[in-house]
Amino acid sequence: MLGNIAAVQRNRQTTLSDLKKILAAGYPTTSGAAIDVADQAVLLTLPDQGLFDKNGLAVSTDGRNLLQPLAEILANRPELAVEVLAYTDNVLPKGIKNMSDTWDWSLARAVHLTRLLIRDFNINANQLTPVGKGEYYPVASNETSEGRQRNRRTVLVIYPPLPKIPATE
Repeated sequence: MLGNIAAVQRNRQTTLSDLKKILAAGYPTTSGAAIDVADQAVLLTLPDQGLFDKNGLAVSTDGRNLLQPLAEILANRPELAVEVLAYTDNVLPKGIKNMSDTWDWSLARAVHLTRLLIRDFNINANQLTPVGKGEYYPVASNETSEGRQRNRRTVLVIYPPLPKIPATE
């Protein structure tokens, strides 16, 4: 039984590693994207500056180009599920109206990106789930503009189907 569990665990790690390699081929280090494996998913972190326009809400032309490699992977692998996690800093942009807080802002960003993937890249809506994280998961201090810039990010959590680990008796 333990041999079966170890084999399934190796297969899971291989699946995640292979997906990371496929993403890395589409996102060279010069793109500003970061790719990591965490738990049962591959994380693709896209920088705010390349993804959204000046108002921080709509996906920019450069952002559409940045999404192209991901869209190609998702179109060819409908079994992949993706959570679109949008994070913000603690300051709402001045040009954004009808938003009461950073949760509204982050959710609007996640929804815009998700709709764009569906509408412009023909990704199956069942593969995507938008999630607004707001300002509550900072990776840097919001006291500086550089820190706020780092906190505004989008993480695409990509879940491949993984083999189940058998229960031990």
